[in-house]
Amino acid sequence: MSEKITKSPKKTQKTQLDGSKPKKLLDQVSEALRTKHYAYRTEQTYLDWIKRYIIFHKKRHPKDMGANEIREFIAYLATERKVAASTHTAPVVGAGETRRLAPSSFYIA
Repeated sequence: MSEKITKSPKKTQKTQLDGSKPKKLLDQVSEALRTKHYAYRTEQTYLDWIKRYIIFHKKRHPKDMGANEIREFIAYLATERKVAASTHTAPVVGAGETRRLAPSSFYIA
């Protein structure tokens, strides 16, 4: 009896122009916050909210999501988690409009 063993193809890593691997999203955010001299605690808070957002949407990448997913997350925070409206400090981009709910350097396009 012989069984055919098939291996799944390896994931190919995208490379940048200089041949290095691209930075992960959270590393990019950290770097941007540090460049703008945000406090370490603020950086950690932003990263925590980004992680919560990604996990809420079953680990989908934010670049693959839009305004509807942001609304769903904010609605979840308001209804299920009972988070105060003043805490809803997430970037929101609507259909052709941008509303500032976070530092101006972070918008989801």
